[in-house]
Amino acid sequence: PEAIDAGRQAVRVLDAIPGQDPWLRAAARMAYGRALTAAGRFAEAEPPLQEAWTMLEPLGIDPRRRSAGLLALAQLCKAWNAADPAACPEAKLERWRARVREFEAQHPGTIPSGSY
Repeated sequence: PEAIDAGRQAVRVLDAIPGQDPWLRAAARMAYGRALTAAGRFAEAEPPLQEAWTMLEPLGIDPRRRSAGLLALAQLCKAWNAADPAACPEAKLERWRARVREFEAQHPGTIPSGSY
C-alpha cells in the first residue's frame, strides 16, 4: 500500500511541475503501475503503464530506458492473464509480447530474454 501511495504522489508531484522531464514523469507512472500490479490491482495498473509507454515510445533516449515502459506492460499482462485469463486474454498478452520482440529486434540486447 505504501508503494502505491508513493507512486500516486510521485505522479501528481511531477505532473504539477511545468516542463518536467518526460522520462521522470514516465518513470513515476511505471513505479505506480508496477506497485498496482504487485498488489494484483491489474485493471488499475494498466492506465498508468500505458501512459508511461506513450510518453517513452517517441523519446530519443537510450533504448534500455525506453524499453522499461514496454516491458512493464508485457509483465502486467502476463500477471493479469495468469490471475484472470478472461480479463486479460492470451491474445492481448501475445500482442504485448510481439511488441516487445519487435522492439528487441530493432534494439538488440535491450530486453533480457525470458523477462516477458
